[in-house]
Amino acid sequence: MDTTTGRTAGIPVVSSLCALVAVVALSVIALDATAQGPGQHTLQFDYASGGVTHQLQYLLFLPETYGDDPSERWPLIFFHHGAGENGSNIELIKVHGPPKIAERQPDFQFIVVSPLAPNNADFNLLVDAWMVLLDDVTTAYSVDTSRMYITGLSQGGYLTWELAARHPNTFAAAVPIAGGAGLGGFCRLLRSFGQGCEGAQGPEIDPCIVGQMPVWVFHGDADSVVDPTNSVTMVEQLTACGGDVDFTLYPGVDHDSWTATYDNAALYDWMLSHSTGSATSVAPAGKLPVVWGSLRRAL
Repeated sequence: MDTTTGRTAGIPVVSSLCALVAVVALSVIALDATAQGPGQHTLQFDYASGGVTHQLQYLLFLPETYGDDPSERWPLIFFHHGAGENGSNIELIKVHGPPKIAERQPDFQFIVVSPLAPNNADFNLLVDAWMVLLDDVTTAYSVDTSRMYITGLSQGGYLTWELAARHPNTFAAAVPIAGGAGLGGFCRLLRSFGQGCEGAQGPEIDPCIVGQMPVWVFHGDADSVVDPTNSVTMVEQLTACGGDVDFTLYPGVDHDSWTATYDNAALYDWMLSHSTGSATSVAPAGKLPVVWGSLRRAL
């Protein structure tokens, strides 16, 4: 339970989270992403689908020294929140992860893009819209496209796996937390809680599609919302096909395996040690240990 918002970060209180939206084609037609200065901003972008224009919100954070050197290109974190934050109140995204850090740390050395998932969303369409959003942000702002990192918690952990598999050449590294095998697994989880999930049907992803993208997976071995074997299975499969994967399984930790993870500066050092087109992996000092707890597996 998220004690700040009184909502469960992993499972929404609303019904039919993934109800099918009656749309056919998806295209972003307007992006409110220009002329922003340093700080975290609430913005929106519009996309047209089936003749209907939908408005989606997102947070955009720019470091306090952004723009001081017009030639500087900044690393970017693409963050995806948990299901407890779905809806229309974008302030809820700020209670966890990189948006929370950016809110309290104006010198955070990343551009952070955090889209908000509305209630009753079709996630297959949303992930396409969000990638167009990301493309537009990288065009409008000074982003180092070789250093873009994707991460998310719970629902966002599933989405991190999904987007990493769909776009393995876009991100320099991925950090799924308390998640599992993409939209197919997410849909199955929601159904187990009695939620509808018509818009995210499909098979669970094959983690081998991620290829050599570095992935650092986090989960609590006492997670009562998303079974930690979801992450264990993904790590085993990715390791078996030669992937570049690290795994931290926190002993005795329930669903909130993200607070300790996002609060550790070693995570961001690890991100910055990777860039697309580079096969070099630098293990920074103070890197979080790989902890197997009660689910120890020989990988």
